[in-house]
Amino acid sequence: MQTAQMLKAKREERAAALDKVKALSAKIENRTWKEDVDGPALDAAKTELESLETEVRRLEGIMDIEARSASWTSSTTTENPVTVNVISSRGDNVNTVKKQYRFAEAVQALRSGKMEGFVKEMHEEALREAAHCGIRDYGAGIMIPAFVQQQRDMTAGTTTEGGYTVQTDVGELIPFLDPQGVLSRLGVDFMSGLVGNIDFPRNDGTATAVWAGEQTTSTETSPTFDRVQFAPNRLTAYTEISSQIMRQSQIMIENMVRNRLMRARDNALDVAALTGAGGTAPTGITGTSGVNVITVAASPTWAKIVDFETQIAADDAAFGTSLAYLTTPQVAGILKGAKRDVAGNGFIWEGNNTGTGSINGYRALTSTLVPTGSGGHYMFFGNWNQLKVGQWGGTELLLNPYTRLKDATIELVLNTWHDIAVAHGQAFSYSATVHPS
Repeated sequence: MQTAQMLKAKREERAAALDKVKALSAKIENRTWKEDVDGPALDAAKTELESLETEVRRLEGIMDIEARSASWTSSTTTENPVTVNVISSRGDNVNTVKKQYRFAEAVQALRSGKMEGFVKEMHEEALREAAHCGIRDYGAGIMIPAFVQQQRDMTAGTTTEGGYTVQTDVGELIPFLDPQGVLSRLGVDFMSGLVGNIDFPRNDGTATAVWAGEQTTSTETSPTFDRVQFAPNRLTAYTEISSQIMRQSQIMIENMVRNRLMRARDNALDVAALTGAGGTAPTGITGTSGVNVITVAASPTWAKIVDFETQIAADDAAFGTSLAYLTTPQVAGILKGAKRDVAGNGFIWEGNNTGTGSINGYRALTSTLVPTGSGGHYMFFGNWNQLKVGQWGGTELLLNPYTRLKDATIELVLNTWHDIAVAHGQAFSYSATVHPS
């Protein structure tokens, strides 16, 4: 659904919620108010209205960004050795602008203290985006909008740490063997452009019908509500890079640096979503109340694996298209060689590790980001759309030229603000005791 359609729908929902609040409030004036019924109903209606107000403001902010980005264009000048992108009037789209953003130019601007051209334009856009999201405590860095958006040192003198990129003609950069990401492959609910702290009202109980005699008074059953809270947590990563490599590299070294920092951020989000313990980090699946805990006392059996699914189905959470298994490559290796039953009817895990594997008809994936412990490896099954990942504002990029000044090395620091929440704990099962041998 396009943003404009979503905004229209949310405004209509907000209007309906406001009418509900007004109707309930009017009962006080016309003396038809029933505290035991109308009191909780009014509280729920107010909570719904506040949530919709927040969502409308978020969508209005996105509409504002999209309206401005529709006119973003770029052309190239050759005023200095570093290509400077400036705004022109041709009307490129957001994807074009995203491709044209040069991380090296942002670093050079940080080093020189002079911000101009395309980097300045994007910085100002990111500040507007951040202000809308309620993030205003940035330092003296350069801001990068969310749509433009991994610890590893790189130097020119050491071939394995950057030296191989200092050549006149080189092929495409050989990437580092990073872990396979988790959240991006599982249908997780990502939300950006969030504003302030957010409470998601949650219906944690339902009304029930009862059979009664012809003239017996009906038994009142009311649904109950609680909330899922979202608040920004700072996530930071840094890398070190020599001044020399910034001057010498003939390929897009800035892209490699950006990808390293962004990948570090994404990896941290993945781990936090699974096993985050709260505090300065978000609370992940394993720390959320209501999640089903499965104990695997030995190597996993077919019956034990099916129990992951059974627990979720018993909680009425086995719905939608985002149900999937996730574990380590080692556990997958064992399951690929384990028969489902003594008759030898197939293996527990069928297919590969990268997304087209399956267990009992559900997708099955692996990642080395899935934790291992002294009791065994972790394994998850869940309705991944019930996992929410939020972001406030864009990305802050800072440069520290002082700590390793005598080594001609600078530090690049990345800051972003995120939170993670599980809408319903019952939508997930996990075990920390799966033995891969």
